[in-house]
Amino acid sequence: MRRVPEVIDCWFDSGAMTWAQWHYPFENLDLFPRMFPVDYITEAIDQTRGWFYTLLAIGTLIFGRSPFENCLVLGHVQDKDGQKMSKSLRNYPDVFEVFDRDGADAMRWFLMSSPILRGGNLVVTEGGIRDGVRQVMIPLWNAWHFFALYANAAGGGKGYAATASTASTDLLDRYLLAKLREFVEAMTAQLDSYDIAAACDTMRSFLDVLTNWYIRRSRDRFWDSDNSLDASTTAAFDTLYTALEVLTRAVAPLLPLTTEEIWRGLTGGRSVHLEDWPDAAALPAGLADHHHQRQRPQGAGQVLEQPVQVLPGRRHGHRQPLGPTAPGGLVE
Repeated sequence: MRRVPEVIDCWFDSGAMTWAQWHYPFENLDLFPRMFPVDYITEAIDQTRGWFYTLLAIGTLIFGRSPFENCLVLGHVQDKDGQKMSKSLRNYPDVFEVFDRDGADAMRWFLMSSPILRGGNLVVTEGGIRDGVRQVMIPLWNAWHFFALYANAAGGGKGYAATASTASTDLLDRYLLAKLREFVEAMTAQLDSYDIAAACDTMRSFLDVLTNWYIRRSRDRFWDSDNSLDASTTAAFDTLYTALEVLTRAVAPLLPLTTEEIWRGLTGGRSVHLEDWPDAAALPAGLADHHHQRQRPQGAGQVLEQPVQVLPGRRHGHRQPLGPTAPGGLVE
């Protein structure tokens, strides 16, 4: 056997990844300049002295600059005893049991909204996953069910086919649309800068505006008691439709399955993930954030005390509403 006198550290291979994957400079001379540097890299915090360092050191040595624009540093996922979860220890729950019980979006939200996205450690608990379901996913789903129920029942049961509109002059409608614009602007900036945890916080804040401030204070406008579908009622439907449609497009990267169900139910379209990112400039601006000076509604929490059931056999315009429960046992 021939002996090799010198062996370079194996981390050199990973450190050369950003150009070695293109076999540069021996191939892809035209392609490589468009691919370098990469937009972002991500790994756990223990790669600070490993992959992160070798990428930076070798890239700077050869190209005179960092081979990556952004570095997302993740913390460690730990078990209930504070020990790092690993395949060798098998100290982690069966992920398919979590999916069946809480849904894949619930697990995704739990991870993305946690300290792990800011380099902190995370202890995985069933209660933590369920908190995300209770605080975010159920209010979002109930807002959609609220809309579907009343839109189906409007006009004496004939239904009202809402459309996207920002034309309402009602104060609460203008307030919601202004907050919707702020929400899209914040989400755009945060996701563009890879600040996913901050985007999750923004989502929570807007859900509070939508459910506890807009829907709770506008409910009487959605009840078409005389079947007249007057201007106030149609404006409320169109405004809530607009908010839900824009919201689902903006949150689709965070809750891909839940937003897909809601968006398809709203629009009848193929997939929210094939749509363009919302344009904040298309939404009205203005209205100071005055709702915090007003008394918080008593018992503010979810939109409804019980999940709304969509009327069987009814349609929102020509759109078939979804069934009464969300995927993954979301509504119990």
